[in-house]
Amino acid sequence: MQVSADNLEDAAAKMAEANAGSNQCIIAMVKRSYGCCCFDIKFDVPAGFIVMEESCGKSTGIMTAGANWCYCANKRVACMLTKNMVQYDAPVQRCPTKDNAYVDIDIHFTFRLPQQKTDVHNFVYKLGAGRFDELLAAEVEENIRDFIQGVWLVNVFDLKSDMATKMMTQLNKKFSEYAIIFEQCNVTNVIVNPHLQYAL
Repeated sequence: MQVSADNLEDAAAKMAEANAGSNQCIIAMVKRSYGCCCFDIKFDVPAGFIVMEESCGKSTGIMTAGANWCYCANKRVACMLTKNMVQYDAPVQRCPTKDNAYVDIDIHFTFRLPQQKTDVHNFVYKLGAGRFDELLAAEVEENIRDFIQGVWLVNVFDLKSDMATKMMTQLNKKFSEYAIIFEQCNVTNVIVNPHLQYAL
């Protein structure tokens, strides 16, 4: 999830508010900074975020958390990314097995966003939170369906660990160019039609 903010304080507040709900905010795009015509006397960079700076429209890198004194007006914060581990739930419904039974899969995984300047720049300006969410959802669904199509219904429950391991490997390969690291993946639920489950 991505939010838009007017300044750093607004961005931090909106990200905290969003994270308190069901949608975890991973990036805040900051419109502009406020101050006098020449500089801000004191400019505080919050901890717990990756803060990207621009000067005259060009990226200058990642800012260090803490106070910045006499912060020039030609510089500004472009965006903030969370440093926290991101939680992601991905339910995939009606996946056909090898014997044409349908199952619903709930999968949960965690990942970290890029930390280095070049990687953060690529993620923010070449991918973005919205497109990342779309690609991630599509990739998860495609991989889960491909895996389930090669499995007999009777074996689905026994292969949850294999499914999660394969999923994490494929996601790390897919998003490696943006330095997004998937660290944990679990199949939390497999739902089978009650009549079919009784037959098993």
